[in-house]
Amino acid sequence: YVSGEESEEQIRLRADRVCSEIPGTLFVLAETNMENVEAVCGEMKPDFLIVDSIQTMYSGELDSAPGSISQVRQTGNQLMRLGKTGNMPIFIVAHVTKSGDLAGPKTVEHLVDCVLNFTGERDQELRILRSYKNRFGTTSEIGAFMMEGTGLTEVTDISATFLENSGENAEGSVTTAIYEGSRPVMFEIQSLVTPASGMGFSRRTSVGIDNTRLSMIIAVMEKKAGLPLGGQDIYVNVVGGIRPEGTGTDLAVALAIFSSFKRVTPDSRTLALGEVGLTGDLRPVRNAEKIVKEAARLGYERIIMPASNADKLKDSLKGCRIAGVRNINEAIRAFGAK
Repeated sequence: YVSGEESEEQIRLRADRVCSEIPGTLFVLAETNMENVEAVCGEMKPDFLIVDSIQTMYSGELDSAPGSISQVRQTGNQLMRLGKTGNMPIFIVAHVTKSGDLAGPKTVEHLVDCVLNFTGERDQELRILRSYKNRFGTTSEIGAFMMEGTGLTEVTDISATFLENSGENAEGSVTTAIYEGSRPVMFEIQSLVTPASGMGFSRRTSVGIDNTRLSMIIAVMEKKAGLPLGGQDIYVNVVGGIRPEGTGTDLAVALAIFSSFKRVTPDSRTLALGEVGLTGDLRPVRNAEKIVKEAARLGYERIIMPASNADKLKDSLKGCRIAGVRNINEAIRAFGAK
């Protein structure tokens, strides 16, 4: 374990906190010079190497500072040669930018076989592990971990974590789901619609939902559903800090806005999913059958979804009512029905 970020004493203190037992075959080297690391690896011939982080490493062949583009490219190439010639797996820890991309040149990302990224909010315990590049398998799988006093622990039922406080009915709260890798993930979308306090300016604020997508959904609700949202501040939040990808959560966002604006309290055992088009129609989502089966297992009694998905599920699903809708107005009527 080559550390350019911390000293041996700091690593030992962290290891004592998160590890019940430290293996005697783990060697720690606090070093930033790449040539010295190569020399130690040549003598010890380790089973694998961890470099933390590549932005702190430098090569004596260059005069630039550690972390510069030239140094990151040079040390990345040296690590590639070291791994290939020594038949040794190498794990590289890298910094990320504010946008979540790998810091430094794209060369390093092209060199490695797999790019993993931990995401999560600072004030949330949940951490999501995503794969942005994987030569050994799919990149759609995610891992869920909880930050605890002893370090990261695996979360086996991620849906229960996102929905642990959604048992009570509340205005502006709608449950939806996405399919991540090989498992459905249920989570709650909350919305707050309140009269704008500014001089003719309405705020549109979202956490976890793309602002451009939110503006489009609001425009559809105004034009097709007849909701006068022009003078309203609208806030949308995805509970738990998850940032869902794709458009399958559009319907849940629209119904959450409707629920808050009309002060309609939805049934907590109702789930909504579907993509909202600019014409107000609902488009199908992928893996809907697997999502519905998981929702039924978790106790959901009604699912509002596009009719094109619902037509394929009516004969194969028991214990859960399917409301197949074709447009946003049908979805609102199904949402308000008890």
